Amino acid sequence: MCDYGFIRVSAIVPNVQLANPEFNAGEICKYIDIAKQNDVSIAVFPELSVTGYSCGDLFSQNFLIESAEKAVSVIKHYSRGKDVTIVVGSPVRIEGRLYNCAIVIRNGNILGIVPKIYVPSYGEFYEGRHFSSGSDFLNSNKIFSGDFIDDGKNIYFRSGLPKIHYAGVTVNISPNILFKVGKATFAIEICEDLWAPIPPSSYAAIAGAEIILNLSASNELLLKNDYRKRLIAQQSRRTLSAYIYSSCGWGESTQDLVFAGNAYIYENGTLLSENERFQTSDSVIFADVDIEALKTLRQKMNTFKCYAPDGKSNKDYRNFFHTIEVGKSALTDFNKQLYRNIDSEPFIPKTDINSAFQDALMIQSSGLAQRLSHISCKNAIIGVSGGLDSTLALIVTVLAFDKLGISRKGILGITMPGLGTTARTKDN
Repeated sequence: MCDYGFIRVSAIVPNVQLANPEFNAGEICKYIDIAKQNDVSIAVFPELSVTGYSCGDLFSQNFLIESAEKAVSVIKHYSRGKDVTIVVGSPVRIEGRLYNCAIVIRNGNILGIVPKIYVPSYGEFYEGRHFSSGSDFLNSNKIFSGDFIDDGKNIYFRSGLPKIHYAGVTVNISPNILFKVGKATFAIEICEDLWAPIPPSSYAAIAGAEIILNLSASNELLLKNDYRKRLIAQQSRRTLSAYIYSSCGWGESTQDLVFAGNAYIYENGTLLSENERFQTSDSVIFADVDIEALKTLRQKMNTFKCYAPDGKSNKDYRNFFHTIEVGKSALTDFNKQLYRNIDSEPFIPKTDINSAFQDALMIQSSGLAQRLSHISCKNAIIGVSGGLDSTLALIVTVLAFDKLGISRKGILGITMPGLGTTARTKDN
């Protein structure tokens, strides 16, 4: 079965019950089956999807944090025998600090934990009240002394990736982890990370991640969604990546904020799939990402090989990240179902077409006008066949003469009939 360079991904927005990890784990497991049935390789759930995002001061309760860990263990066991990689959000407590984390699970294993770096505490957000920044793990000896610590619960290394015991296994935890699934490599950032001046995904893309997953809990304000979509599209285009975005929805508290359950999948700035917002039920979207196309674009764009302002190259950033081999991508029959639109007219703009055509004429006529001006030319001879190409060339020439204030009488049009030319074409 040929994959044609595609990998199938999914953004899932389940209903949640606040502070009920057992129920939420059941909902997540239901969607593991749906993802499996649809041959999905990577499925992403919203931020803190195991507990709900808007638990507030309940995050200070031992019972909730311990229940969340048990729920992750349930999800881990349920994933056994399934070749779909799922990423869920859960609070993780380490040495008296609580972290807002994404947990990567596949086939009965926890492959890595990625903590959120940027913890917002401004405007309507007060995450800093509950959570610490994942930047703690970028240099773990900021918190822990010694080259090696094993207290039976947590293990830390001064060099390499920190590890912890969580949900019955020892697992890597760091913001700087890449995960390789088949031909694709993905990285994770969480909600506010995308809104930072330099999102973590920028570094991850330079290091080799073609897919970025974002577990989010982005609330709704007037016109915010338009900006949010532009932000995702721009980051996807800037990093030449696919961007899979899933934000929490129905079931979250609306005491302070309203959540719409947004789900988007972008590829190189183009929207492949989105759901309907403000649903009172759960939702799921799929898309087939063209990994080969992204790899080819990066190969052509030499800026991916250049040095960043901090003096580091993409090779340096690859060394800064640690890659975990997840396994093969799901065996997907792309001949049976393809979750993407194949444009039959890829070079024709789909929006504001008149403006696009006007730009095309201005680009061509300005270029010709500049050349005519340089050589002080006031005459042009053009062969006109009667077809579209020569007609456009004639129009561009006329516009160039008009732009320079040269009389159109300086343009000499010559008909060029051939064996296939009809009288009607010649007259045109």
